[in-house]
Amino acid sequence: MTKIVFLMPQSSSDRGRAGRLNRLVLPLFFVLAILLCMAAGPGVCTAQPNSPACEAVLQKAKAQNLWQDPYWHILLHYAPSGTGYKSRVDDPTFFLADQGKFDPKAELLAFIKVLFSEEDSHVSCRFAARRIWIMESLGIAQELLAAHQCPDFEEWINSMDAHSAHLVFASAHIQSPASMFGHTLIVIQTQSGNRLLWRAVNYSAVTPPNENPLVYAFRGLTGRYQGYFSLGPYYEKLTEYAFVSQRDLWEYPLDLTQGQIRRMLSHVYELSQIYSDYYFLDENCSYTLLYLLDAAKPELALTSKKGPLVFPVNTVRQALDAGLAGPPVYTPSRAAIIQNLADSMHKDDVKMARKVARGEIAAKNVLESEISSQRRIQVLNLAAEWLGFLHTSNRMQKDTFVTRYRAALEARSLIGTDFSPLPEPKAPPSPDKGHGTGLVAAGWGVSNRDAFMELRLRPAYHDLCDPQTGFAQGSAISFLDTRLRFFADKQKIELESLDLISISSSSPRDKLIRPLSWEFKAGWQQRIVHAKEKSLVFDIVAGRGLAWELPLVGLFYMMARGEAAFSGALADNYSLAAGLKAGLTRQIGPIHFHAQGQGAYSPIGETGARFEAGLCATVPISRNAAFALDYSHQSAHSFSQNIAQGQIRIYF
Repeated sequence: MTKIVFLMPQSSSDRGRAGRLNRLVLPLFFVLAILLCMAAGPGVCTAQPNSPACEAVLQKAKAQNLWQDPYWHILLHYAPSGTGYKSRVDDPTFFLADQGKFDPKAELLAFIKVLFSEEDSHVSCRFAARRIWIMESLGIAQELLAAHQCPDFEEWINSMDAHSAHLVFASAHIQSPASMFGHTLIVIQTQSGNRLLWRAVNYSAVTPPNENPLVYAFRGLTGRYQGYFSLGPYYEKLTEYAFVSQRDLWEYPLDLTQGQIRRMLSHVYELSQIYSDYYFLDENCSYTLLYLLDAAKPELALTSKKGPLVFPVNTVRQALDAGLAGPPVYTPSRAAIIQNLADSMHKDDVKMARKVARGEIAAKNVLESEISSQRRIQVLNLAAEWLGFLHTSNRMQKDTFVTRYRAALEARSLIGTDFSPLPEPKAPPSPDKGHGTGLVAAGWGVSNRDAFMELRLRPAYHDLCDPQTGFAQGSAISFLDTRLRFFADKQKIELESLDLISISSSSPRDKLIRPLSWEFKAGWQQRIVHAKEKSLVFDIVAGRGLAWELPLVGLFYMMARGEAAFSGALADNYSLAAGLKAGLTRQIGPIHFHAQGQGAYSPIGETGARFEAGLCATVPISRNAAFALDYSHQSAHSFSQNIAQGQIRIYF
């Protein structure tokens, strides 16, 4: 006869409110159900969802209102929706009840019935985290569910050999729209400590290759992609981010016990091959990852603290604020390693390394050069790193890379090792040190002697007049940046500008790595037109150019630009223009400066030349507050406009 054991239920503040009558009657009911089940014969208790034992468990779950438990909502990704709930998981195979996506109670009861069905043991094993939690919450012993041993799950989770976990932030890759805000993933460190054996838990959208950028943006913003969890070797992610995409990595250790990591991995297991609609600014890699952290440590309730927009750095800050994450470990990108090597070398040695990588001279010729052994080693090390960069960035064929890389290593092996080691690349400020991703600002200014007050709201993300700590150098991304001005003398409120999107990347070129800079902007702004001093115009601007880090000067950039403007105030209602833009950013002590000037000429539509210039200086007050001074000049046709203002910026 099958042995049936019920364990005493675990007590908690969420479930300890049952009435005195329930506490007296339910245990007697369970004993009676067990006796009936035992009398019914072997197999009944482990295989029948309508058995007395199953009914007893269902009644117990109902008495505890177990479907209201926050942990059940975490495992099913439920969020408040109207007067009820809705799961953020969109894959119908994730639910057992017909209305399981919207009904936590129906889904819980459906799973309990599956738990007592011998034919559906593969289903309960498939959803490992639910099975484990329900058995613990209702005091169900494993002996009662002989058919639900789940050897595949046990083999999988034991193979993870988990020792600890890290939250990893990959820095923003402004050249790629999919990575312009950075990326987060969770890494599982094995007992051995060998990084080659660490595992990476990643959540990302599945997108077609070579997707049109406009289609890509539209589908990503409207949830037209499906996001999936994946599990793979961490070294592959290191290669993808640090070597191929040239992105720095920050590893934040997580304060999790092995039991908590096991709970998290159990949830990863049941999310395998399950999709959710992916939204770039909301239900993305950053937010969805919080469900795993909540599954490990539900008392943190990180998913319940979601704002209207979620970015990867928000996940990092939430983990730090909750005391879950510790100080990060910095892993430099290959680009940072190459730049560090080149900066420590004589310029002639850098040229020699470049020639070796390009195949203009043989690696063995370095051994015959009239430089010290230490400098020869530096040349060959730099050549090898540069070859790796060219290959991983698809600028060199594999056969060519292998031949030249092997030759560089062979030449390097022939030199002694008696030399001073190079310093590691200096870690820049970690991303969590930057300002908040949203902005609200208020200021006072003068426009051609007309005083005004300005209110500004920017949901996301960062511009070149913000404090730069924690952000990629020369990068700026803004969405829905809105400025309203109130002119007291005129008793008038004007929309000064509304940028739907504004992105710019001024990546500095160095001795070896030479990226292109670019910008794109679309939105409304007040500007001078032929018919009157200024009017609201819709602008689309795109530019391409170069940037350099100049000693004692700062980051200098230049771009060629094309512009299209549309407004009823323009001649022929539009204008098409081409022009140039130049700018400079510089940090002097705590003060950040950004100066820019641009000129354009329109031969089509409203014709004529236009010139604009501006200078801003920003002083941080705290991490999330700053004071900014701004001056701008605009001239076109027979009009000119000069604006000066001071502004308090609050980030959130």
